[in-house]
Parts: sequence; structure tokens; C-alpha cells
Amino acid sequence: MISLPKTGHIVVSDFGFYNHYSIISDRMGNDGQPMLISLTKRNGTVKEENWTTATQGRPTKLFNTNGPLSPSETLQRARSQIGKVNYSLFSCNCEHFARWAYGLPVESKQIIGGVVGAGLGYAVARSLGAKPVASCVAVFILSAIGIAMVKET
Repeated sequence: MISLPKTGHIVVSDFGFYNHYSIISDRMGNDGQPMLISLTKRNGTVKEENWTTATQGRPTKLFNTNGPLSPSETLQRARSQIGKVNYSLFSCNCEHFARWAYGLPVESKQIIGGVVGAGLGYAVARSLGAKPVASCVAVFILSAIGIAMVKET
């Protein structure tokens, strides 16, 4: 649990290889913590659920960016999409959703980092004359590095 959760703000849970973005609800869950609204592959859509379920016990912190919308506007936007949006890793994931609800540009820095890393990995491997399997390994390694670099920003 984070120290001072703020209704309508974004929290980020560290799932190791990726971060999961959620909006803090004004409702309390049966676990005694604020509920979270997020878009997950697990649910396939936007859902408001207990903190414990959404974070799965992972380390979670406040996203340190101020959005242009009020907390009530953010919650209204987030709730307007419950059960209506389908999850897509590249075009509509948790980061896209949370940024949209918060009034920020809709983008996923994690996906951008992964794609850039993959492209660099492929280019480096091919320029060194690597065989296809080695090229794939380089793509995976540099994708992970690209995502890790984005996680740190």
C-alpha cells in the first residue's frame, strides 16, 4: 500500500517486466483500501476492483505527474469505460487507459521502449551477421533493456 493515496490519481504497480497503471477510486474495497479502476488483460476490459486484486500484492507507488483534470473528472472518465473497452497490448493497455482518464497524452512509454529496443536489437544483430536465432535473442534482450529504461523515467 502507498502512503497517501489520492482519489483520482494514477498509481503504478511494479510487476517486474512491466508496470501496471490504475486510477485510485473514491470507493473503499472490502480489503479496507481504496478500489482501483484499470484496464487489464486479466479482465479483458476496464474494471473497478479491490486494491489487493488489482495490484496482486506488488509494490505500488503514486505516478508523479499532475494531470489537467480534477479527481472527479478523472473518475468520471475512468468509470465511463467500465466494461466498454477491450484490452490490446499495443493500442489500448493499462497505461493508455490511465493516461487518457487522467487527461494526459494517450501513449504507452513501456510499449515505445520495447519497440525501440526490439528494433535496435534486430539492427545490431543483423549488422553483426547474426543467424536468425541469435537475432531473436538480441531483439528480446534489447526489448527488455528498452522497457527497463522507460520504467526508470
